[in-house]
Amino acid sequence: MKLHKIFLTSIIVFILIGFGIFEKYIHAKGDVLQKNKFEGEIIYDRAYYGGWHIFKINGSFPDKAIQLTIKDSKYSGNNIEPKWSPQGRYIAYVNREWGRGKNVKSNIFIMDFDGGNRRRLTNFSYGIIFDIRWSKNGEEILFTYNPNKPKENIVEKAVNIKTGIIRDVIEEKANGCYHVIPSANEEVLICITPPIWSSKYSFSIYHREGRADAATGKKQETIFYKGKGYRKKKELPLKTAFNPIWSRDNTKFAVIIGADLIIFDKDGNQINRIENLCRAEGGACLRMWSYDSKKILYSCYCGAEEIQERIYILNLETKKSFFIAEGQHPDWYFQKK
Repeated sequence: MKLHKIFLTSIIVFILIGFGIFEKYIHAKGDVLQKNKFEGEIIYDRAYYGGWHIFKINGSFPDKAIQLTIKDSKYSGNNIEPKWSPQGRYIAYVNREWGRGKNVKSNIFIMDFDGGNRRRLTNFSYGIIFDIRWSKNGEEILFTYNPNKPKENIVEKAVNIKTGIIRDVIEEKANGCYHVIPSANEEVLICITPPIWSSKYSFSIYHREGRADAATGKKQETIFYKGKGYRKKKELPLKTAFNPIWSRDNTKFAVIIGADLIIFDKDGNQINRIENLCRAEGGACLRMWSYDSKKILYSCYCGAEEIQERIYILNLETKKSFFIAEGQHPDWYFQKK
């Protein structure tokens, strides 16, 4: 009888200890999720049951991903590269199918913010679509089209979301610039020029102003972009640097150099540095800034084949990152305040 009581007492003790550990785990997980909450919603694509599909995470519930696309007979292929419309009403994405041999067919689809009312906007029978982005007024989706055929050039196009009419886009570039990255208000340009026989990229900062440098009195180099004149402010020779992204307030830009994140002000002066952004998780891709320009959305394992990327948000004030989800091509939407 005593052994029976001892046995029952031991079981009760183990149950209570186990419950206490479990309760601590739940609270700890809840604390982590509470800390990892963020404003707005993030959409991304990820490998899922033999295909690629688009998911969404609400910042208030960062542990609950919602699947927005499915693989069915009407919308076959992989659904990738989602992009929020400017007002957050629609989500555009690329549907990519592989035919016989190396034949690839890509088309642009659009759906409501909750995944409903999916419809196809383009009807290409071959070729690859990438780098889709919305026009500022949300009426068109701009994209790069690679026909993937001999004697056919890669071109920039735009499709109207209401009529489906496709037009060619001629994107104006400043003279002498390999690539131009303007701030949203187009007051400052970053001109990227890859020097011949060099691994270094030259990042030049140009300001839209018509006067000579007040400090030196010297006449600065001038370029023209969209009919307006810009004068050179500073040149930054940066080795192994990736394309910079502008903050939402147009006061600074971020760039990855090696494994580190470097932030410059609009005059090209370094103001912040976060080392080893991805730790042992390969290279990083910067995606976008938060609305208040205090956080940056980025992903690791960028460009690595057959490895799912990992998506993070970096808090620039604490210099700490927190994990969001496994996926690629994240895009972030938050209502303007």
